Amino acid sequence: MMRPPLWFLLILLGIPLVACALQTDLPAGPPQGLGSAWFHDDCAPWDGSATTLLLGKKVASTPFEPGLPHLQVSLYSNWSRFRTAGRFRFEIPGNQGFAQYCLSADACTKATAVTLQFSKVEQDLIEGRVEVLFKERAAIRGGFRAIRIPFRALCG
Repeated sequence: MMRPPLWFLLILLGIPLVACALQTDLPAGPPQGLGSAWFHDDCAPWDGSATTLLLGKKVASTPFEPGLPHLQVSLYSNWSRFRTAGRFRFEIPGNQGFAQYCLSADACTKATAVTLQFSKVEQDLIEGRVEVLFKERAAIRGGFRAIRIPFRALCG
């Protein structure tokens, strides 16, 4: 009985891995109506460090006036822990982060899960892709190029 060549077996084993990788890719373009992105230091609910990423129509002039509509993703971790090619996924509620989409100041929809893929992480720039899932509305998916808005969060 003749055995198949080793390269043939490697190709067969690799096909499912490539297919799975392609299925998890998120859109590269920004989510509709949320073409600008920025981030700033923030505090977690227990006063630990956090980073808040915001997507909106235009970059806010101050951290706490994001304009409307906007998508807020707060990660209960300092941005310096993010890595290029890193990936975060967390459920809400939970202890890793929070997210919401706001159409107006009193009309925000809380997310149920967040996935972030980072393609570039620098002190003043974070690029990547985001997927935010909701119970009451369609998911928000797309790419972002977020600039830092200077803000010193005094946590603890």
